Amino acid sequence: MPAIGVRVPAVYIGKAGTGILVAYGLPLAAIVCFVWPERLMWWFSPRTPPLYDYLFTEGAWYLLGYALLLIGIGVLLLFR
Repeated sequence: MPAIGVRVPAVYIGKAGTGILVAYGLPLAAIVCFVWPERLMWWFSPRTPPLYDYLFTEGAWYLLGYALLLIGIGVLLLFR
């Protein structure tokens, strides 16, 4: 029985599970950036006064998608 105030995780992933999550999660995150850049801009981009334009436009999300794709490919090539 854990002590009071100690949180026990429901699922323990471990080191190998974290690596698999990173290796397959990065390309999926890149796909999300390519498919829904406008929605990501609406949700996660701060708006700057006085015009309240979005700080990160759709182009920034495409750029992030390409970066995540390159990092994901690099990680997957490590395990071939």
